[in-house]
Amino acid sequence: MPLLRRLIQTICVLLVAVFGAVAAFAAPYDWSQASYPFAAQKWDAQPVNLTYIARAPLTTSSNVMVTGAAFAQTGNLHAFDGVGSTGAVYALLHSAPNRASDEPLLLENRFPNSNPPEDPNFPIISRPSREGERIEMAVDPEQINPAKGQIRGDKIGGFGTPDRIESVDQVRNDLAVRDDWKRDPSYVQELEIRPGTQIQESTVGPQTNPDGAILPGGGRQVEILVPPSGRSDVLRPVGPARPIE
Repeated sequence: MPLLRRLIQTICVLLVAVFGAVAAFAAPYDWSQASYPFAAQKWDAQPVNLTYIARAPLTTSSNVMVTGAAFAQTGNLHAFDGVGSTGAVYALLHSAPNRASDEPLLLENRFPNSNPPEDPNFPIISRPSREGERIEMAVDPEQINPAKGQIRGDKIGGFGTPDRIESVDQVRNDLAVRDDWKRDPSYVQELEIRPGTQIQESTVGPQTNPDGAILPGGGRQVEILVPPSGRSDVLRPVGPARPIE
């Protein structure tokens, strides 16, 4: 009996040494209900410090490239480096014009010697088109098939607007269409988009006309994310092109 008592005492001493008195002898507890005091939390928005220029990769490269460094609390897309305070800012790029991704095309200039078509200060949404969705497109007279009075299939552009186009001034200023892109955008063609076509909705960014005039943009635009050769397959002219002044 003394030996058994000594054995029990030894076991109790070991339990207390390892787990503490409360954990060793207390009743079972649901630790999922435990709570801990909140010390402090502070989130400070920091400016993005871009150090590289975004550029479009080759068509066989990734849709993602690093464009600079930023603090972790800026609200951008980050890949943390393990430090917890800094990360990398990424831009999603246009590597395949007929891709099925819903990732928006950001920071990519798809026109040489011009600004990006989108205003990055407003939402940019890439998605499949819906049933019955239509756009209007400003066109030159030379883009129209005289026999049909509609835009020619091989002359369909890549940008339109969901809004009604009323004037050439709207085309030049709200839609920021430069003179060297369309010499005489005096007609408007309505087009129906084939459902499921990948499109991108955005706000028109500002452009500089060849004569130095600033075209402010600000209108709504829809980009058809298919190659030029496939636009006639996904855009159907609705009625004849109408003239505008």
